[in-house]
Amino acid sequence: MTVEQDSTSTTENNGPEGAAGAEPDNRKQASAPWQIAVRSRLGQLELTQRLLGNVTPDSGPTRPPPDGPGADDQPSRATRATMLAAQATERIAAAKAAANLRRTFRSSGRPTRAWWRGSDIEKAWTETHAAEALIIASAPIGCERSVPVILDAVAIAGERLKPTDHRLVELQKATKDLPGEPETITETVIGLAATTVSAAYEAADLEQRQVRDFRNVLIMMTLVLTVFAGTLALLPQFWPNLFSMCWDSPSGAQVCPVSGFGASRGDVATIELMGLIGAMLTGALAVRRIRGTATPYAVPMLSLIVKLPIGALTAFGSLLLLHLLSAFSVHSSVEIAAYAIIFGASQQAFTRLIDKQAQNVLDSVPTAGKDGAKEDDP
Repeated sequence: MTVEQDSTSTTENNGPEGAAGAEPDNRKQASAPWQIAVRSRLGQLELTQRLLGNVTPDSGPTRPPPDGPGADDQPSRATRATMLAAQATERIAAAKAAANLRRTFRSSGRPTRAWWRGSDIEKAWTETHAAEALIIASAPIGCERSVPVILDAVAIAGERLKPTDHRLVELQKATKDLPGEPETITETVIGLAATTVSAAYEAADLEQRQVRDFRNVLIMMTLVLTVFAGTLALLPQFWPNLFSMCWDSPSGAQVCPVSGFGASRGDVATIELMGLIGAMLTGALAVRRIRGTATPYAVPMLSLIVKLPIGALTAFGSLLLLHLLSAFSVHSSVEIAAYAIIFGASQQAFTRLIDKQAQNVLDSVPTAGKDGAKEDDP
């Protein structure tokens, strides 16, 4: 079943509760990358439910008779599996509602606050992870249909937990004979797989929150620095002599950024603009070191944007400090602009630390294809 078909069936099969927040027209569904990823994962979970023969509220019991150990105790297990499958279906419906939600500034959901806190993203993924753990817990005992589910749980835990995590170690020991011996899938193994996957996703969700918090710090830093730089550029409009951006040339004439000879109200703004250009140049060079990220937060892009106001302020502050050097002189306004561009580009010496921290935060997020989570530094 495709993602689009799966999303359409949400409204048809789950009623008003399951489709809350979803658009009636499938073509108008929200299509942010994280929403597409959630819907794709939910489609995989629904397929897993069908392959396991789990119970769904609409279709009734579909689990085949037991064919492995523990058949005498199957009625109670079947009842628990039915309850777990129903809970998983509810979680899937809740995740779909969060993933299909399209917020507008005219909606009552306060989209800005939800975007800042990441509540929609966290809700969708939390419900998806909970549904996956419930599906694992409802897997049949000693059955071949449970083998791929348990092996997938081992892979997920291995990607997101430290190799020394005792739950992961025990799960790997318990499943070392799979897929050849499905009878080793006992109720204990299933419970261990479910709890280990839950712990793995909890650790991953925590890392995602840290990425979101770091993104918010970058946004606030960019806004504050931009406002500060803009304020410095506007102050000379009211107090023209507040900041002197003019120097004496070797010939004794005064050289200024805008008019060439004589102070102007736009001198500070011109210096900051040149510094911003210098920051853009170094930012363009820094793009080659940017690596993609699977997180829904644009941390790499924000780490580039924050360079712009820092470059403008660096150029302004550096040229202002040059007034302390009595021997410093310039020949033309072009030379002042060149100094401003150079000083603006020098912001890379400071923002390199931001780039490094951003990459460290992103590297800490476990994703598919990575080795297990890194060990803590001694």
